[in-house]
Amino acid sequence: MKNRSESNEGGKLLNWKAAVAFAALSCATGCIDPDDGFTPVGDDDDTSCEDIDVSDVPLDIEISDTGNTLRKTIEVHTGESVTITADFGRSSGNPEWTLDGDEMECAKVDDHQECTVFGLRAEEEYFLRVTAVYNDCSAQVSEVLPFETGTLPFPNLITETEIPNPELVQEGHTLMNFGIQEGKSPEPIVVILDQNGEIIWYHTWSDYEDITEGRGTDNIQTSLDANGKIHAGGGLQEGLRPMQLSLAGEVIPTGPPQFNVFENVTSHMHHIWFKLPQADHPLSGGFVTAAQDQDIFYSKVLILNPSVDYSSIDNLEDHALFSWSSAEIADRIAGHGLINSVDVKFEENAAYINLYDGTIAKVDLTTREVLWLFGEQGEFQMTDGSFFGPTHDVNVLDNGNILLFDNGPDGTESRAVEYELDTQNMTAKEVLSYWLGTHVQSGGSAQRLSNGNTLIGPGCGTGVVDAPILKEVTPEGKVVWEKTLLVEDEYFAGAYIATRIDAIINEANPE
Repeated sequence: MKNRSESNEGGKLLNWKAAVAFAALSCATGCIDPDDGFTPVGDDDDTSCEDIDVSDVPLDIEISDTGNTLRKTIEVHTGESVTITADFGRSSGNPEWTLDGDEMECAKVDDHQECTVFGLRAEEEYFLRVTAVYNDCSAQVSEVLPFETGTLPFPNLITETEIPNPELVQEGHTLMNFGIQEGKSPEPIVVILDQNGEIIWYHTWSDYEDITEGRGTDNIQTSLDANGKIHAGGGLQEGLRPMQLSLAGEVIPTGPPQFNVFENVTSHMHHIWFKLPQADHPLSGGFVTAAQDQDIFYSKVLILNPSVDYSSIDNLEDHALFSWSSAEIADRIAGHGLINSVDVKFEENAAYINLYDGTIAKVDLTTREVLWLFGEQGEFQMTDGSFFGPTHDVNVLDNGNILLFDNGPDGTESRAVEYELDTQNMTAKEVLSYWLGTHVQSGGSAQRLSNGNTLIGPGCGTGVVDAPILKEVTPEGKVVWEKTLLVEDEYFAGAYIATRIDAIINEANPE
């Protein structure tokens, strides 16, 4: 076994995306014993070993806080680049969970490796053992170390979960923003909930160094891109920028600061911020945002080029790939043109733009021509069902139907509703509607899941209201999963949009 005091300056970033189980390797005497309750896994990028020779010198590691309750930093002192693997669980003798590569990110820092572990739960005791495998197939194993997680910095914001029909629930995690009205929340929060409704990941804006005074806003849109990065932005303070967040806590500003977009009037970027999927289209890979004119309540949709640094650009529209303002249809709508959501469909070369006043506009991405308006002020005649009121979160489904969250006029009941449109005869009919039993003043979302269910985001309101509830319902309206948010005196929780995503964290607390 080589002298572990030797230094290797050529350390590399270890990206844990394709883990290889060492237990599958052909091991001879001296290999890690799979019968001791540990099954190491790791990245086989540099190490291809027939045998792994484990030293009797224990690996020196330290576990420390990251400032985030659900993440820990593991400092591994090896002096050179190695493959780090970890066994992890709530039992010191036989950990219940082994990292599979998606819950730890490591990098060479000076003379040691620093790894970030995530996917924890608050107020739990864990046990961790780390293995370092060197390029010569020798290895060191640490002692089993205990550590505890602390309390969440926003206690009791998310309360009980009911799962009356678990066999009908769409598997996965739920990504959502989180805010408390009346300033009770110190700053915007993004969370990931597991299948049981428990928080297994969060990010607060205090992790962003430019924040000096957070705001408890509830209108931040969050989304997950194909690379496992979370995008969050909109509804922020003036001067702040939308961000890309990694599960390990890396924060990268990805868009322009919140500043005026309309000339000569006060405006700010509003709600919408997400990365478009890659597609065979000139606009692929861009970002979508919406800017609100606060004086006259018109909005602009901008698709921004991800290769452009917008941090010092005064006029975003001059550098946008696509721009459209609801002011262009001011003579066709009676209400204000505040834009709350956009669904971009490259295959149709169109954007479906949701105006809060109860209008959906289909706009050509090339010509910017308004192809039609759907709503009480539009061209369609309703043959069955009713039109919608103020709305959020328009989604065009695979069958061409439109699913949206209908807030309804003040004092009326809110719902998730689906429409079938006949664009030849310009008629529409309601094919599905789920009424919430309460009025949601702002926010709210409706997502069609792959199993046919619909995830309905809770939105928010004002004053003392019924507790917002995040629901998953079947096409027949049966509730199969629901999460109640906080209502306490004059304070209540809100979430602008909630999305069911594939499980992206291997939870460290198996049942």
